[in-house]
Amino acid sequence: MALGRPPSPEDGAAMVVDAIMAEKNRFSISDNELSRITGVTQSGVTRALNRKPPRMTPNLKKLKRWFDGNAIIRLNGQLTSRPKMNGRADGEAKIASIAKEMWDGTQTGLVSVISIMEAIQALLRPTRSTTTHSQEEA
Repeated sequence: MALGRPPSPEDGAAMVVDAIMAEKNRFSISDNELSRITGVTQSGVTRALNRKPPRMTPNLKKLKRWFDGNAIIRLNGQLTSRPKMNGRADGEAKIASIAKEMWDGTQTGLVSVISIMEAIQALLRPTRSTTTHSQEEA
């Protein structure tokens, strides 16, 4: 949600509210859920997002900072978040770190970790090939 310099503070606040509301709608997030994951009180979330005209209040600034640094994920109906990755190198480093933590140092453990990662790769492969194929046709 990194936004360029807005023409005025009011326009900037409106752009931030629009971007946050788009994420709320995309993931079907209630104000209560948004409060839980961002640390802004539920009433603060509601006031920041519904104020007319929008203003860059401390709560809206806090929400913007949170969205700038985090990605929302909904797994099995549960809303959670993860820090945003800055490019492929960060993603590769995170994957390597997790794999290293999973491995207990034994040969059997190594085979288990590799098997798990290969199973995940097989699950992702159809999605990737479909996405890649669709992008190539466009």
